[in-house]
Amino acid sequence: MTRQAFDDLHLKIRAARTELELGTLTQAVQSSRSLEGHEKMNLWDAVIHRKEELEPVPPSAETQDVAPPSPSRMASIELAAAVEGLPTPAAAKAMWARYRGVLDALVLPEDLVEISGRKYRKKSYWRRVAAAFGIRLEALSSSSELLEREDRVGWVARAVVRASLPSGRHADGIASCSTWERKEDRKEHDVYATAYTRAANRAIADLVAAGEVSAEEVE
Repeated sequence: MTRQAFDDLHLKIRAARTELELGTLTQAVQSSRSLEGHEKMNLWDAVIHRKEELEPVPPSAETQDVAPPSPSRMASIELAAAVEGLPTPAAAKAMWARYRGVLDALVLPEDLVEISGRKYRKKSYWRRVAAAFGIRLEALSSSSELLEREDRVGWVARAVVRASLPSGRHADGIASCSTWERKEDRKEHDVYATAYTRAANRAIADLVAAGEVSAEEVE
């Protein structure tokens, strides 16, 4: 919708004198396919405001405290604030494609390993992403214990790692590793290191919205 058409519709809503007239304009807003998200929310806000103005005011209203906005009005205000400033669907799609292009550009051949016919990205890739985005890793907690399972004794390690951006936004990764994942025995430090690597990879992937399983989780 052009700016002039939007302004004209907004003025008609503000100037509506009857509920019937306002209802007709409300239908026009509902059926319009040319309105952007923030434009529609602004018009809804105007409709609700005008509807409240057209409602009869109780005689005692002047002696009462000013009532808080109605739930419908508050919902409109909150939705309008959330939508305001967002890109259009087409622009958002282009921005996401550009962002994914940056993540894919960081992949080097040695970062990939094929497992069961599918390629996974290794620790080296996720650490490169962390360096590119200025992500800081912090081990929040870790543990390892020696357990007996059937006829074998082995180590089980768990780790929680936080990945943080300079802005303060962060994501936590939780992972574990055990001796029994492989046929050969694994030492305590190897089990813990794998648990930490998995947790860190998960935290980084979650923080950058990659949503991928790393190679260390399926090896």
